[in-house]
Amino acid sequence: MPTALATRRNPPFCIQYLYCLLALLMSVTACAEGSSPPSNIIYPESLTLNYQQRDAYFVKLLTLALEKSGASYTLSKKTLPTMSESRSAIYLQQNRYTIHWFMTNNIHETRLIPIRIPLYKGLAGWRLFFIHPESIKTFAGINNVEKLKRYRAVQGTDWPDSPVLKSNGFRLSLSPQWESMIELTHLKRIDYFPRALTEIWQEAELIKSKNLTVEHTLVLQYPAAYYFFVGKQYSEQAKMIEKGLHAAIADGSFNALFLETFGEDIAKSNIGKRRILRINNPLLPPRTPLNTSKLWYTPSGAKD
Repeated sequence: MPTALATRRNPPFCIQYLYCLLALLMSVTACAEGSSPPSNIIYPESLTLNYQQRDAYFVKLLTLALEKSGASYTLSKKTLPTMSESRSAIYLQQNRYTIHWFMTNNIHETRLIPIRIPLYKGLAGWRLFFIHPESIKTFAGINNVEKLKRYRAVQGTDWPDSPVLKSNGFRLSLSPQWESMIELTHLKRIDYFPRALTEIWQEAELIKSKNLTVEHTLVLQYPAAYYFFVGKQYSEQAKMIEKGLHAAIADGSFNALFLETFGEDIAKSNIGKRRILRINNPLLPPRTPLNTSKLWYTPSGAKD
């Protein structure tokens, strides 16, 4: 009988080990339940193939930033019809998704949280032109901004570039669809169609059936920044992504992805042999980091 009592009071070593293991598992479970869940980042994907191809760079860059942040996250997409940047800003405010990328302005920076790292490194403000081949000689003779303003350009009805050009006194026709802008240029209803250096060469492949060419002597330039924006309620996501972007800049992976994506387009554009026509961007917010040179790219040989 004493032996039996002793056994009850002092369990065998294997039983003690099981008790300890159970206590450890309960402790780990409690810690896991008390930790923050992964941040759920959601971005919109356009139904239009052309925009999907363009946006692939932003998705890769976002993924890179999240990996470099060291934080726990999930990344998913919400497929939607193509929309304007101003419409997307409204959707961010309405919490339809948590992040998107578009050109900054004072309204966006007031209503949303901007992550002030230019994703195109400023190349969104380097504009080449689609023109009709019959206009090649005409444009080769343009040597200043005032002469360019004599001719009519086309832009999107709600594109961020349109108010920049309007504020500088350019003659503009507006259209709601990219396809119709190409058609207007093809029919010579307008004189030129400015496109970002990061866009025009991909688009040139899409319109080979049209009688258009990329003008080869001019580039219109103004300061412009595309940022990641998040809704006001996602400040922690903004901090996480900004941390990851800075890490990617520091270790060179940001620039490597940028050149992998746009290096060929930069080379094709041959900026060193073009006349650069510079204009102001009065819509650029005052906190744009224009003086942080590592955030911007200047094509080789670019000069006035």
